[in-house]
Amino acid sequence: MRTKDIFKYLRKSVVGFSVLALTATCITSCKDDEEDNLPAYFSFEDLPADYLFPYKGVDEETFGNGIKFTIRAHGNWRFEIENEEDLEWVKIWPMEGVDDGFIRFYCKENNLAQKRSAKYRLYLNGVEQEPFVLTQENALPNLEISTLGLTFQRQGGELSVTVTANVDWSCSVEGEDADFFSAEKKNDKAVIRTDANTSGKELEATLVIQGEGEARDIRHEVSLKQLVAIFFDDFSWLKSNAGILGWETPVENETRIDKWSAEEKEHGYSSLSTWCYSRTGFIKLGKGKYGGDVAFPTIAELTEPTNVKVSLKAVGYGDKNSAKDPITMFYIAVLGPGSIESAEGVNATTGITIPYKKSASDPIINIPAVKFGMGENNWFLKNIDPTGLKVWTLDETNYSITVKGMDNTSRIVVVAGKAALEDAYSDPDGHTQRLFLDDFKVVQTK
Repeated sequence: MRTKDIFKYLRKSVVGFSVLALTATCITSCKDDEEDNLPAYFSFEDLPADYLFPYKGVDEETFGNGIKFTIRAHGNWRFEIENEEDLEWVKIWPMEGVDDGFIRFYCKENNLAQKRSAKYRLYLNGVEQEPFVLTQENALPNLEISTLGLTFQRQGGELSVTVTANVDWSCSVEGEDADFFSAEKKNDKAVIRTDANTSGKELEATLVIQGEGEARDIRHEVSLKQLVAIFFDDFSWLKSNAGILGWETPVENETRIDKWSAEEKEHGYSSLSTWCYSRTGFIKLGKGKYGGDVAFPTIAELTEPTNVKVSLKAVGYGDKNSAKDPITMFYIAVLGPGSIESAEGVNATTGITIPYKKSASDPIINIPAVKFGMGENNWFLKNIDPTGLKVWTLDETNYSITVKGMDNTSRIVVVAGKAALEDAYSDPDGHTQRLFLDDFKVVQTK
């Protein structure tokens, strides 16, 4: 009797389960039918209507981790970019799908001073919808220049300023002697030209590089000067893979003077120690504990003994943490005919001599020299002058000597630090003695 009851119960249960299963199937099927009958739709659940990409971009290197948004949709949806060139800076993924899902946006950094947009066509079940537009914020207007001053030799010529900008810009010349100069924008450079200086005086003007339109408030001024000097060298012909300062570039990229190109060597500079290197636009003396030296070329125009003023700019080195080198002195001397009459510059001391040679094979001789000190401000210091441009404009960088009876066999010599030639300019205290030189000039005096 108990066994029959059990089978009776099981038969009732199976019937019950069958009814429940059939009911569930019916409900699911009806629900699917209802959803299939719904109209197609597509929307972003959490995307603001005024959404802008940040100008810095979103995962610009790999496009691997975009910004994710939720899609609420019914139907097959698909995106198609209108201008394929926009794929260089923007992407969305996936480009197609069915019903609800997630989508990611990616973009590269926008260096332009204007916003940029990419338009996507949106298709839902094959029917084109309202287009979808992604817009990226603009970068801040930027306009930078490569120098704060240009000096032309007496015979005139052409020099340029490199301009790095994300805005339109123009250039012009202002000042008392502006008519002697012309300026033209040429690609990423402001090109300045001048004819031979027959005015009998040094010419001075100002190059103005200025943003246009909404960026008109960005303005840079570059001093222009044309000399009446007998000789001038701004070392614009020197190039270096170590760049201007080498704060971020390995010093192994420096080029020692005996490794200069044939064209560079033709300018007539030499060194007994070879601790002389090229940098972009100026000379570097010293490396490690070696101070170094350089002999400037002879001046062909001095066909007879002439009284002259010799000037140059000198700057000490601060490392990437703006710690100054221990260099406290350097020398400017005359090799060959000419006696030093006076000197101007930090801690100028006249009436001394230093050992030097006419060439590596000649005996050491003592030549007249001036000892100079380093000022408080004439240093490459990254924390206050990160471009290394402003320091050259300071009065403290200027050093000069007046020489009586210099001729076309005379050479100006600069020795960095207190090291001696006999020790190959190795500093006795093992200190770093780096010195940078620019704007070598010789002007005739009475």
